[in-house]
Amino acid sequence: MKIARIRAFASLGIFLVLLAPSAITKAGNNDRIDIDTVRQELLRLRAEREQKRRNPPPETPPGRSDRFPVSGAATLETNYRFSPGKRDIDTSLFVRVDAGDDTRDRVTGGFSGRLSWDLDGLASHNRISAADADFVDSNDIDHKRMVERIYTAFVDLNRLDPLTKVRLGRQFHESYTGAHFDGIQVFADPGEDTSLSIYGGVPVHYYDAAFTDDRLVGGTIRNRTLDKLTATLDLQQVRDSNRYYGTRDDYLAVLGLTYSILDNLRASIVESVVSGQQRDLQGTMHYWNIENNLNMTLHYGWMPERLDSLADEYTPFADIMSGLEPYQLFSINAVKGIGDHFEMGAEVMLHELVHTTDESAFNKEYTRNQISFNLIDLPVDDLTTGVHWEYWDTSDDSEYSVGGDVRHRLARHHVMEAGTYYSKFKYRQFSLVDTLDVQTYYVRWRWALGLGRAFYIKAEVEDADDATYNTISATFMYRF
Repeated sequence: MKIARIRAFASLGIFLVLLAPSAITKAGNNDRIDIDTVRQELLRLRAEREQKRRNPPPETPPGRSDRFPVSGAATLETNYRFSPGKRDIDTSLFVRVDAGDDTRDRVTGGFSGRLSWDLDGLASHNRISAADADFVDSNDIDHKRMVERIYTAFVDLNRLDPLTKVRLGRQFHESYTGAHFDGIQVFADPGEDTSLSIYGGVPVHYYDAAFTDDRLVGGTIRNRTLDKLTATLDLQQVRDSNRYYGTRDDYLAVLGLTYSILDNLRASIVESVVSGQQRDLQGTMHYWNIENNLNMTLHYGWMPERLDSLADEYTPFADIMSGLEPYQLFSINAVKGIGDHFEMGAEVMLHELVHTTDESAFNKEYTRNQISFNLIDLPVDDLTTGVHWEYWDTSDDSEYSVGGDVRHRLARHHVMEAGTYYSKFKYRQFSLVDTLDVQTYYVRWRWALGLGRAFYIKAEVEDADDATYNTISATFMYRF
């Protein structure tokens, strides 16, 4: 089926955007989204700590040096999804806590996790192919109504000369290879411009329950000797025991170079080799001009050989895919502001197979085009209006989405958003359900309560060719 090919390729998790950018609906309780959110937040916090180390704050006033800071966030969200004769009610609690200041405290730590409840139990595992399959999400993979996820839970021992830090527990290794594991990671700065980390432990799995002898070890060295050049070398060994292909050992090496050609022009190239065979080559060039309000990115990706199932789980669908055919990908996107009130963005992406024209469900040639226009502070202040269009073209089919949205700050603490968009094709990632000719309407209200608290309500209607799907969600967020 032609549409099924596009749907299956989208499930790679590489380019899941089948809708207009600002009109994308949040995908239920999606582990992958949560994991990426946690990783991005940890990267942001790490950048803040790095900045603090380079520019230390003034001395702490007398009498307050013994304070042990604790910060974080908690989000409680309830979703009620329903359509004629079907319904599903889910609640999730997401918590992130950071304890201590590693620029001052010898012992610090962090925790992040999610607890989810399927309140009515209708979209349970034994009914995935039944009437309620429309509302199945990642919770139902575990075959139970309450699902617990612990993303990070670690303790840091800081400034253990000559080591800068030792991290124990569940954690991420943040570099090109990436890793989510239970174990130990040590950090050191052997030189003023050189940083080093070595880690090892047991990989964390959320999609594969049949692992018994899994492990990973690796290390990263980063050097900034040259003023404008940063070189990073990542080495990693992963062992994975899987019921489909037994035990695999993969050896991954990644070399990344980032060079600041100009103050506003940066280029990077990343070469990956797995078990002695080239995996892929990624090149990116980023240009920005604040004076002309222009931001542009060019990207090229090339995978010369077939990529079979790997121990490092490059996608949660790896076992289903079995392999990825050689490809090359080119994309260019730009955002340009025109005056004080107008902004436009565009993107072109080309994906083609290499050495073969034999397309399959997970290996599809396509072109993706995207355009957006935004009016800012017109005709009144704090009002933003946008129009978005996206088009996918393959050798035997095409899909598109078009829509618009409005965002307005009604008062200091209240923001309203509303929009509608049409999707010729819409795919539900976890339920494996696709719908055609979908007109979506949504409205969202944000109420900032002060002291790090905010309350959100969102209502959405998806009018498809076969049924109408409705979602009402309420979210309370507290940052401390």
